Amino acid sequence: MISAHVLAWSDFDALASGLSDTGTIAALRAGQHSKHVLQLRALLDAAADAGLRGALEPGFALLSATQRSAPEVVTELLLHPPVGGWLAHCLRRLRGSARGDVPIENELGHLGAIAAAAALRANTDFTVRVPSRAGSMMLPTLGLATIPGLAPGESVTITGRAGMPATVQGGGGRVAVPGGPDSAAPGWLPSHRLVFGEPQERLCVCLDDLDPFRDCHGSATTGRLDPEALLRWRALLEEAWSLLTQAHPEYAPGIGAGLRSIVPLRTPRPGRGTTATSPDSFGACVMSDPVDAVTLAVSLVHEFQHAKLGALMDLLPLHSADRSARYYAPWRDDSRPLGGLLHGAYAFLAVTDFWRVQRTIVPAREAPFAHFEFARRREQTRHAVRTLQSSGELTDLGTRLVAAIGDRLRGWAAQVPAGPATAARDAIADHQVSWRLRNLRPAQDRVRLIAEAWQAGQLRPTDAARPPEIRPGTAALNDNSRLDLLFLGLRDPDRFARVNARRDELAALIPDAEDADVAYVRGDFRAAAAGYRRMLGTQPDRLAAWSGLTLVRKHLMGGRADPLVDEPELFMAVSQWISRLGGTVPDPDELADWLAGSTPPPVTETAARYQTAGGAGR
Repeated sequence: MISAHVLAWSDFDALASGLSDTGTIAALRAGQHSKHVLQLRALLDAAADAGLRGALEPGFALLSATQRSAPEVVTELLLHPPVGGWLAHCLRRLRGSARGDVPIENELGHLGAIAAAAALRANTDFTVRVPSRAGSMMLPTLGLATIPGLAPGESVTITGRAGMPATVQGGGGRVAVPGGPDSAAPGWLPSHRLVFGEPQERLCVCLDDLDPFRDCHGSATTGRLDPEALLRWRALLEEAWSLLTQAHPEYAPGIGAGLRSIVPLRTPRPGRGTTATSPDSFGACVMSDPVDAVTLAVSLVHEFQHAKLGALMDLLPLHSADRSARYYAPWRDDSRPLGGLLHGAYAFLAVTDFWRVQRTIVPAREAPFAHFEFARRREQTRHAVRTLQSSGELTDLGTRLVAAIGDRLRGWAAQVPAGPATAARDAIADHQVSWRLRNLRPAQDRVRLIAEAWQAGQLRPTDAARPPEIRPGTAALNDNSRLDLLFLGLRDPDRFARVNARRDELAALIPDAEDADVAYVRGDFRAAAAGYRRMLGTQPDRLAAWSGLTLVRKHLMGGRADPLVDEPELFMAVSQWISRLGGTVPDPDELADWLAGSTPPPVTETAARYQTAGGAGR
């Protein structure tokens, strides 16, 4: 009889509140092991259907033999994050939903390398033939053998004898595999295995810059790290782990029990990092070079929350399978299905908790930013919880989990100093406006009717407001120079003052920032408004200028109703339609007053022609 995984209610409720201990993570890892075993079975069947089962047989035979003698070693290999990535990638290729630059037979043959790594770790005798990749052979968890003269895809022979160094041979060359971890040798690059902390609170991770399946989702992974970069990663990880164990002990045990690898990414721009987690590779996160240990620590908390929830959702359904509905997620620039919003709420619950604690322990000069992040993340996560609870898409278990998130948030009602609190509200409003402009499309017939009334010199027509459509699939990442400047002002006020005074330093530090952005962050809203209006006069499609002007008017209007603030996507669409009709961009302030119904449109030459012709919208 096949047994089912059982998760205790105490473990579920701990996970639901964002927390976990070593026992909870062990239950999630057991579920992931079963998932990978089932994926391997599915891969064998799919390969057989495609006439490719032979590519898997040598590796499968060796893995089966090692499973009989050292099952715990095979379990660890199957749970190695790049192995999960390899399984998912090969299944997608066989099912036609993914492509690869390497022949599928060679990628399937990688099972032989996985099996060889398991046999080496079990110290058993074996010989197996495995297709190489780009002149090299990766042995997962161990390292990479590179043989000069080896042709891409050419098979190599991997041989292991108990008590003897293993060898990788092919293409007229031979590489000896050292017996100890971190041991380099001619033609051999060892995996970076980093260990931090005392035995009772230890972090042991692979800083993975070698495995070809460390990231199958197109991220810009680094090549082999140079010694200086490796030392920096090691120092930052040690400092970040010390911070987590000492100041955030509710999160450190789970991370220590479940995090197995960190995949370094190339940094797109200094100070702008990227992190991600894949449900295919439990225990791994991809991450660009962090600016400091605190950023690394909060990134580890954030990404491991995603890993935990993904593993939980592999065991239990938390929401409906329908992915058609899209929602606003306060951390993303694209619209998200409910599952994505749930992931965000779960991850940022822990991020909020991180900054809740940090603001009480950091030096005074760092406190404003910590207060800001706590206030910003708390309100964003509250917004997501409200959306999730009103969606109608949660299962009973999902409802219980989201309620637990909400309960923890309600317990964090502490006040935030006025400056950081105002900055947090501005940042939240900035994101909301920018998201609306990028993702909401007002009804085109409504836009046309309003634009033609302006052109005709008429009052705004009375029209039935209709909710705009959400456009799925817009880009997920969008640089925000105003937010970069806001961060700078909170973290380093002196440098912000220099940037404010010197345009060349601003261009070097934040290349996309405009003088209007600096004026906005400085609180000079009238100067910012003038700057954004000038930008729109020549670039009417520039979203950053529209969102900037919207935010400025939000401050200047003092809470009064304003069409640009209330429906920025409609305002932008009407303005762009008018500019296409008449060839000139309407003055935003005049258009806003007209849309509010307080003034008629200005009489222009175009409007006069419309009136002479009897009107445009008849």
